[in-house]
Amino acid sequence: MSSSTRRIGRGPLTRVLAVGVLLLLASGCGNQQIHPTSLKKLPPTDPPPRTAQATEPSEASSDSDTTTGGLQVTCAVVQLGLPTSWQATRSRDGWAVTLPETTGGGGLRVTGTYLTGEEAPASESELRTLVQGDEGDDVSVDATRTGLVVGRLAVRRGTEWRLATMFEEGTQLVTLTYSPAGSAQDRDIDATTDLLDEIIRQSQITDPGSCE
Repeated sequence: MSSSTRRIGRGPLTRVLAVGVLLLLASGCGNQQIHPTSLKKLPPTDPPPRTAQATEPSEASSDSDTTTGGLQVTCAVVQLGLPTSWQATRSRDGWAVTLPETTGGGGLRVTGTYLTGEEAPASESELRTLVQGDEGDDVSVDATRTGLVVGRLAVRRGTEWRLATMFEEGTQLVTLTYSPAGSAQDRDIDATTDLLDEIIRQSQITDPGSCE
């Protein structure tokens, strides 16, 4: 009788203890899975490859956006910082520069004239008369910081610049004529003209007398 009583006493108690242990284990595992600290300890995934953003600067600097060499014209070299996207091709009497479509297209013609003897101006006033040519007062005349006298004339939808300077041996005249494409928008023409104005203000004429 006592043996039967011991078996009955252990059975329920053992089951109760086992159930309690299982509940504790289940409760502990559940808490570990949703605990914020455990989530923070999860190893991070590999970041995606870095791509350049639109606001990041490109590798090309502003210095590399312009040419550094000069253009050989008749008896001199004209130093122009033209954009590298402008394609310059040697022509019979100078250079033909093709402008990209992004600027409205068109072209820039660069030619030179070397004057000596009686044809060469002997003073700055004569130099100004030279760049005015037959158009007279229709040509606005200015002087650059680099010592050039520049005449500027509107030609159809484009612009013509006449750059002149005196040397001991003579006078060099360089003419730049911008002719926009027929399909060019006015805003593109204005932007290109403003850019050429700035380029010419910083231009130089060197190597006088280097006639080919």
